[in-house]
Amino acid sequence: MSHAGVAQTSDSLNQRIDNAIQNLQTVWTQNNAFAVKGDTVNDRLLHSLLNYQVENTNQSDVYANQLNRLKAQLYHKDWGLRAGVGYLENLDPAPDDDNLFYFRRIQAGLTWDILKSGFVSHRYKEKVLTAEADLYAQELSRDKKREDYLSRWHSVIFMFNQIKVDILNNRQNIVSTQLDYAREFHRTKLLKKEELIAIEAKMAEIGAMFNIYETYNDQLPPDYPTVVSYADNIPVFDINYGLLLNDFKQYASDTVLRLTSDMLKYQTSVIHDIQLRTFLRYNWYDIVNTAIGNRSFFSFGLNASIPIPFNHKLKQDIARTQFELDKFKGEEALNDIQKDLINDAYEYRYKLKQYVNFYEKRTKFLELLRQESVLLKLDPLDFNPIKALGLIDDILKIDIELVELNQNMYLKILKLYTKLPYIKSRELVKPFEMPDSEHRENDINRSFYVWSSSIKKYSSEFITEYLKYNDADELVVSINKDTNLDSSRRALFDALEQQKYTVHLMIGRNKLIHEGNMTGYLNELGLDSINCSGIHLDIEPHTFDDWSENKVDYLKKYQELLDETIQFAAKGNKTVSISVPLHYPEQEMQTIISKVDKVYFMCYENVKTDFIVRKLSPYAGMADKLCIALRTEDFKSRIEMEQKFDDIRSQIGVSAFCLHDLESVYQLDLKNVNQRRHEEH
Repeated sequence: MSHAGVAQTSDSLNQRIDNAIQNLQTVWTQNNAFAVKGDTVNDRLLHSLLNYQVENTNQSDVYANQLNRLKAQLYHKDWGLRAGVGYLENLDPAPDDDNLFYFRRIQAGLTWDILKSGFVSHRYKEKVLTAEADLYAQELSRDKKREDYLSRWHSVIFMFNQIKVDILNNRQNIVSTQLDYAREFHRTKLLKKEELIAIEAKMAEIGAMFNIYETYNDQLPPDYPTVVSYADNIPVFDINYGLLLNDFKQYASDTVLRLTSDMLKYQTSVIHDIQLRTFLRYNWYDIVNTAIGNRSFFSFGLNASIPIPFNHKLKQDIARTQFELDKFKGEEALNDIQKDLINDAYEYRYKLKQYVNFYEKRTKFLELLRQESVLLKLDPLDFNPIKALGLIDDILKIDIELVELNQNMYLKILKLYTKLPYIKSRELVKPFEMPDSEHRENDINRSFYVWSSSIKKYSSEFITEYLKYNDADELVVSINKDTNLDSSRRALFDALEQQKYTVHLMIGRNKLIHEGNMTGYLNELGLDSINCSGIHLDIEPHTFDDWSENKVDYLKKYQELLDETIQFAAKGNKTVSISVPLHYPEQEMQTIISKVDKVYFMCYENVKTDFIVRKLSPYAGMADKLCIALRTEDFKSRIEMEQKFDDIRSQIGVSAFCLHDLESVYQLDLKNVNQRRHEEH
């Protein structure tokens, strides 16, 4: 649908349709800005989801773990000391072991068990219980992850469903507006029935998706715990594959084996078989012979015992064999877990690949969106707002797919995290950078060559808007002594200055090589009265027929003109830049680059990346002074050209690119738009 069919209707219908189209254009412009918004990275969300804990923890597990630690504390405080007191009444006094006759006897003292059941043994038992508690804590951590798994699963889906519902609301607003006007245009025979049905199908699809996401969220209890405080930014992560393939098994087995080995050492110690006891007593005797009197004294002694036969070595062999058996079973279990982890990691990687594919697809749709923006500014009569709104809806559909894939990846991360009892959440994942990410794209400095014919053909408003939609920073504007362009040229320079664009005036008169007097020529152009930042020389002696024979002389004259230009520019505080081909001698170019502010290398015809990189590699150390000029006729599309920017930038570090020229780039945009519309039909 375009304005082309409006002439066949009545004047009132004409006006109504024009108003509808203008309203649609306004709606499209408002939503166009929304569609290009990007995401930022915030890793707090993922770790909040993975570490969320449900309040109804299994208290029996907690108490059991605490019990081991309390027992360990008890043994730590038990030094094996015992205090005792004894009283003996002799009913028929007779001599005792010390040949004493006494009526009664009182003994009080301290006994200290040093080895078995005593001080050293209790220290070992304390360490055994502590190791058991540590092992149990590992199991408790794993069990806790399993207990919280379902709740965390629902939290992830709940959060992502909310995000998808937000996107659906935007889709619904766009498609609803699109549908209202589509019905109006269909009644006036300006829209085919099939196109109307397609838009109605979108509304039905949106309603069905609302039902899926909202039904799931509504079935959760009102007080169901969710984590949504960071849901504005949903980053994408990659898996730490080294952890899954190597570190996990080593860490898990080392932790368990170390604790089990400690327990074995303490449990099989010879200390538990040998008894060593010392005592100190106070003795009081009521002697029968009153002439001798009562008797009291202190005594000290040491007792030791050892079992017969002494089977300590056999006990150690039994314990070691049990340890090796447990170790083998543990390694088998770890191997099974690792196989599952690798399968889960592969599935995650596949989802990540799908995400990148959809991300690239969204990038291509954003380029189509940019082309529609250009078309609206340049040729509003050919702009179709209904189809343009459909393009925004397509981008939002891709956004839902991206959210859905990211949801699946988060659930897979949750599954991996639950299977790894000893791993912290931040050890499991690492940041993932998208190819052609937005921040890298913003690092590219874009500029345009603009010929005098374009200044005459297009208004200053069009040129500034087109630069804006192409994220351009600078302009190299052709200038000559054609006074018919003065008004339009000055209007453009004023508009560019107002928009804070950097403008370089291009001097492209090749005859100056023979004529000389660059200063006089620049004065004739009246540069002092033009708002510009610098002078750009596009003088090409290599186009002369006798270039091969007189190359040295021409390059000498070229450098003389350049020196004169630099002196002139310095007086007006302006920069100097040049455009040169790739084949100028390296020695001369090193000298020239050192003199000027920027060199535009014209990389035309052969745009193979390796060729360009090889030609520019001698100047890689001065990459900040280099700009690569490319022609649209060497590329099939803008996307292909933008990819070339990234390829060259990644290999040689040049981030400035100039497009030859504004008119050609615009025609390429129109070609791409028309080709897409042809494919749609």
